[in-house]
Amino acid sequence: MRQEVRSSLNENFNSIVKRVYLDPLFISQSLSFVKVETKNIRLECGDFSGASTQRFPIQFESQNLGFVEALDFESKTTKKALQNLSQTLGALENGEELGLSAKSKILTSFEAWVKERPDFNWIGIYRRDPIKPQELIVSAFIGEPTPHIRIPLDRGICGAAIYEGRSLNIPNVKSDARYLSCSLKTKSELVVPIFNQLNEAVAEIDIDCASANGFDALTQQEFESLAKEFSVFF
Repeated sequence: MRQEVRSSLNENFNSIVKRVYLDPLFISQSLSFVKVETKNIRLECGDFSGASTQRFPIQFESQNLGFVEALDFESKTTKKALQNLSQTLGALENGEELGLSAKSKILTSFEAWVKERPDFNWIGIYRRDPIKPQELIVSAFIGEPTPHIRIPLDRGICGAAIYEGRSLNIPNVKSDARYLSCSLKTKSELVVPIFNQLNEAVAEIDIDCASANGFDALTQQEFESLAKEFSVFF
């Protein structure tokens, strides 16, 4: 890839990461300085006064991918928010299968949905692990970090959507024995498979909603159209 093209992609990706993740945290937690550094992300918010800082490693499973750094603070809520950010960025940065343009498109699309539907408390991508294809692995998402970093294809609504090769619209997650509990806020879930050029289900969009019956037929159709747009990335 030509250097100027790579630089432009990186700049766009960084601006999206800042807008989606860093700016809301910076404002909500009243931080004076926060810095993120990974292979693809170089971001700072606020002014560094020279005071001591705390670092939170950005990791995915056993892989170290970078760090989040912030000026000293005492709030446990702020500490938890920074830990959540580091986990979220770990999933975003893990793997080279999704390029920067793909991640930028995915995050921008998800950001628009979350603004339109504030009751969407989690929206993200699971993709089949190229090394362990019988497992799904979490990728780019917006929402609190999930305990389900990996999901076997024979477990959960996410696994079932890939295994069956069709969208699964669950109006009440408590009534579906396949549901893998993530957040007490979640009342309904929609999982839409993403197919590659060989018509293989290789990834999916997973949306959790804090409202029961959160996905009507039109919403499902819109996400199925979005999945077709994302198929070029897989």
